[in-house]
Amino acid sequence: MVRPQTFRTVVSAETLKLWAPGGIRVWIVVAGVLGCAAGVITALLSRDENLQAATPVTFVDVLTSGAMVVSLILSLAACHYVPREITGGVIITSKYLVPRSGLLFAARVCSWLLVSLLLGIATAVLGVASALTLTTLRFDLETLPSTLVAVVLSCSLVALAHAGAAWLQRGAVIVAVGMTLLFVLPVGLGLVSATLPGAAGEIMMTLSRMSLGAVLMAALQVPTALDGSLLKWGLSVLGLIVWLTVTLLLALRVFCRPGYGDS
Repeated sequence: MVRPQTFRTVVSAETLKLWAPGGIRVWIVVAGVLGCAAGVITALLSRDENLQAATPVTFVDVLTSGAMVVSLILSLAACHYVPREITGGVIITSKYLVPRSGLLFAARVCSWLLVSLLLGIATAVLGVASALTLTTLRFDLETLPSTLVAVVLSCSLVALAHAGAAWLQRGAVIVAVGMTLLFVLPVGLGLVSATLPGAAGEIMMTLSRMSLGAVLMAALQVPTALDGSLLKWGLSVLGLIVWLTVTLLLALRVFCRPGYGDS
């Protein structure tokens, strides 16, 4: 019997595995490059006077745009890489080395979150440089906490993708379910609510606002001041936590089953 590993050791090993040959090194590089490019492009867009008049680009937008792009790309990486680990026998080998399946699952999720968070912070730092050199946007220290919160919350998409991939185990199914929850469901329920009168329409609109896509987008709109929008944002974050918790628990239940990953 292999000696059980500590949580810190397993997280380190899983993180290094992501960068090792056969991991997601290319995905990480692409995510970093496109994340940095997103920050620079957002900064350049803020120089367009017509765009600023219609849809103002703020300093926070410049800082968080890169982190969101990083999370999207790493989420796609999870949908591709995790099923490959399952069919390739990597998971069953890891479960042999780390007999505590719950610890292994938590460490795997944390390793993906760590990579996403580090890249998100790096792109946010570049966003500061881009905003200060390419635009006339004013840097306000009061916006720094909300920026960091938005970067952290954007990483939740990676955790959702990883948990969903571990749960569903099939790339095509993962993408289909993800697209439905993030885009089709909130838009569809919103359109249906507009066609229904009275209470029925309000119920459908409420369901639309409770969908994963709507909750995620609302949670990323972090308020920069303590005003009336703080409560609404807090409810969105709570909804995101519920979605994340349910998905992680479903994935953990499947992950801990004997024979999981034994193809």
